Amino acid sequence: MDNTSRVTTALRECHLKVTKHRVNVLKILIRAQKPLSADAIYHLLMTDRQSIDLSTIYRILETLAEKELVIKVTFENEVKNLYEYNHQIHHHFLICLSCNQITKVESCPLRDYEELVSEKMKFRVIGHKLEFYGYCEDCQKKQKYS
Repeated sequence: MDNTSRVTTALRECHLKVTKHRVNVLKILIRAQKPLSADAIYHLLMTDRQSIDLSTIYRILETLAEKELVIKVTFENEVKNLYEYNHQIHHHFLICLSCNQITKVESCPLRDYEELVSEKMKFRVIGHKLEFYGYCEDCQKKQKYS
């Protein structure tokens, strides 16, 4: 299934109207390798000669987040919310404090711990977030020689 079909199907399943702007925003997020800000999405759309207001992008992202088609991500020390397409794949992030590079970590060391907490505390865990803050390999090299 191509991205356009995938997006239109997802919007319809969430009982949302299929609009050109929603489709374009979702297609950008599907292709993105990391979470994006509304500003970044706006610039990508402008580069692709798509006419849209930044306020429209914010409204679209909030609607898509409410319907769980996208995930709103907030990192420590980050002023703006970031958004990523909800691929239904659990992951965590590495965030470089120097260059702000964001890297996904696909494996989760907390799955067993989540079950243990659920059982021991009689608490129904529905999810968790984990971010690692530090310095990427390139920034570490630059710091050595500064």
